[in-house]
Amino acid sequence: MGCGIQLQKFEKKIKVRFSAEKIFLPKAITAIMEDYWESLIAEGAQFRRGEVFSIVKIKEENDALEIFVQLTDYAHYLSTINNIIPAEYACRVIYTAAIVETKDGKLVFGEMAPGTSTPGRLQCAGGGLDYSDIQGQYIDLTHNVRKELLEELGLDVNNKQVVLDLKPEYLKAGGINNFLAAIFSVRLAITEAELKTLYSKHIDNLLSRDETPEFSSLVSLDREPSAVEKFLESDTRPKIDFLPPLLREKTVLGWQRGSRGDPKI
Repeated sequence: MGCGIQLQKFEKKIKVRFSAEKIFLPKAITAIMEDYWESLIAEGAQFRRGEVFSIVKIKEENDALEIFVQLTDYAHYLSTINNIIPAEYACRVIYTAAIVETKDGKLVFGEMAPGTSTPGRLQCAGGGLDYSDIQGQYIDLTHNVRKELLEELGLDVNNKQVVLDLKPEYLKAGGINNFLAAIFSVRLAITEAELKTLYSKHIDNLLSRDETPEFSSLVSLDREPSAVEKFLESDTRPKIDFLPPLLREKTVLGWQRGSRGDPKI
């Protein structure tokens, strides 16, 4: 499923319209999903079968991109990313991601913790949309990413002594499942060392409340082409599909050449 990664600068307003109507799936597909979900639980998976918002239509206008989503669930999502069901019945989501840049020029992301749906994978902070992000008929992407930054990294966007700014930067399309990602850029007023101290305190706080951290560790790179290329060549851990092109875009050369590709959404 899917195609090559395309990253495009945010030039249009992105509107995500929510409908509480559930996505229809044939009984045979539902049965496959149920069996798969039950097998995961029987093996000891601690997943919660919560709501997931799947894209059903995209409408492109001159000044905006409107994305229509309807209800499905986490079993549908897992059945999609693990290729359990045919592509024509796949769940297609839009989610947020945030690439963090420290005061001393480090790009920061994380390694997913055991017990998550993608343990060991490198990816940015961010996540799926949920009911708390809904405002009227639409889903607030900025609300979602602010929430995820606080939950996953302990970064409070309202604290200007820590976070200088947060802005939408890229829309990602394509990839293995052709998911859409609204990628935000986060500039910090603190250094890499200060971020690690803040993050360590955040993890201690989570553990004291018996909450499981999303990341097992943070990864930081110099925002330089040579550092990024060396990392991508030598680090064998799995990576979310858009991470390599995003890191390249965020280097000095990336800023000079600008974004490339027009997302085929």
